[in-house]
Amino acid sequence: MWERALSTRGTGTRRRGGADQRGLSTQQVPILTAIDRSGAIRQTRLPDMKWSSFLTVMTPWVQPESVICSDGNAVYPQIAKAAASEHILAKQPGGSNVAGLSIGRIDAYHRDVENLINRRCNGVSTRYLLNYFGWARRITQHQPFGAPLMEEMMAA
Repeated sequence: MWERALSTRGTGTRRRGGADQRGLSTQQVPILTAIDRSGAIRQTRLPDMKWSSFLTVMTPWVQPESVICSDGNAVYPQIAKAAASEHILAKQPGGSNVAGLSIGRIDAYHRDVENLINRRCNGVSTRYLLNYFGWARRITQHQPFGAPLMEEMMAA
C-alpha cells in the first residue's frame, strides 16, 4: 500500500484560489468589465470601489449620447450624467427586465472567465490577472491566435 508523506512545514496541503469572504475584500480584486453591442470587451483593474475610480476608468469608454445598461449600482447613473449619456437600469424593481435589455451577456462572460481562471488554469496570480483577461477576451471574440495575440498580451 502506498502512503503519501505530509510536509513537515505546515499542517496540511496548501489551498489555492478562492476567497473566504463573500463580496469585495482584501482577498479579491475589483475588475470593471464593459461589453458593447458590437461585442467589444473592455476590462481594467480598479484600485478601489470609489466613485472617482469608476469615473476615471469609464470616461474614455463612454461616448456622449450613448446608453449605459447596468445593474443597480448607484455609480452608473452618475457616470452617465457626467458623460452626457443615458442610463437604463436593466433589472427593474420586482425582478422584471426592461424589454430587449439584460446584463445576461456580461454575466455569461464573467462565468466563462471564472471557468478559465479557476478550472483550466487552476487559479492565477493577481500580478498576471489582466493577461488572463486578455486571453479570455480573445477566446470570447473568436479572433485568431498567433502573433497579434502575443503582442496584445505582452502589452498588457
